[in-house]
Amino acid sequence: MRYAGAGDLNGDGFPDLAAGNPTAGQFGLGIAWAIYGNGNRAGRAVLASQRLSTLPDRRLGAWGKSNEGRLTVSTRGISPQGRGLVKLQLEACPQQAAFGTPACVTETSPSWIDTFASANGVELRLTSQLLVQAALHRWRARVLRAPLHSNVLAPTHSPWRRMSGGAFEADLRMPDDADYDQIFDAVDNCPLAANPGQQNSDPDPLGDACDNCPLLANQNQANFDGDSLGDLCDADDDADGIDDTVEVTVGTNPLDPDSDDDGLLDGPELAAGTNPLDPDSDDDGALDGPDNCKHLANANQANNDLDPLGDACDNCPLTTNADQLDRGGFPGGPDGVGDACQLADADRDGDVDILDVTLIRRRLALQPPLIDPSLP
Repeated sequence: MRYAGAGDLNGDGFPDLAAGNPTAGQFGLGIAWAIYGNGNRAGRAVLASQRLSTLPDRRLGAWGKSNEGRLTVSTRGISPQGRGLVKLQLEACPQQAAFGTPACVTETSPSWIDTFASANGVELRLTSQLLVQAALHRWRARVLRAPLHSNVLAPTHSPWRRMSGGAFEADLRMPDDADYDQIFDAVDNCPLAANPGQQNSDPDPLGDACDNCPLLANQNQANFDGDSLGDLCDADDDADGIDDTVEVTVGTNPLDPDSDDDGLLDGPELAAGTNPLDPDSDDDGALDGPDNCKHLANANQANNDLDPLGDACDNCPLTTNADQLDRGGFPGGPDGVGDACQLADADRDGDVDILDVTLIRRRLALQPPLIDPSLP
């Protein structure tokens, strides 16, 4: 009698043994036996099956069609050590692509699962949503294995298994359902937006989920400004901040966000008080968009403090103060000098008032308090 390791003959995850007597049997041709490594029982082949992901107990036969646009593969994972960690790895290829080529998709379960030393192992399932729609696919699966206590740098694996051990040319047909809403693209009113209810509130053929005017029929879906609203239901077609009806009244173009091409949209121009039909409202040679004094001619655009306002219209031309806050001087009210450079504001409250006069007198007389003690 001779013995030899035979690998995993029955696909149950355990190494098997081949035994033979070369001279026994009829005519001395010899007899061979397979001794399964899972307790010398008959053995149970670990074969993968394909299923519906939403109905995991329903299997799909060869050439079955997935109405969900997904492939779920199921098998059992067993550790040769009795107890260990297992994962499921799946490779699926379009019909004409060979396994292991770039056209194939390979996915692996995200987490390792403990087999708990069960002779039956644990069920492993993996769902792929990366397959090519409207195509026949072939697939194979294998179980990755690792010791129970390890960092799993180099897991071992079972042989690749085909569906039910078969070698069909195509195992699965994927439908035309690009958005995975279980409505085939041919009859889906939003083939690229999942809407299993197919809600459609207007007479055009597009469902609400993909219609840019869901309450008004607009089959062409025209959308000049590319926002979420189609032109038919968009009050501001050019997204310049002014309703189209207002633009018609003031003379600007409702389909041109910058009617005078000065770098400033029509809406901000009206809000700023410049002329949306005149590219240089103050006639200083600088277009309204980049002009740092839009209402006051300043051809040289001088700006000593580098804030957004030029010196000609800056209430603190040597001190940066983009807010241009001016709460006024004595006896109160704006005085044209920004708070940031208001020299007579001794208590720094933005106003020049009687308290400031008192504090300045005390300072000049060197009488305490020299400054307001409430100041930080």
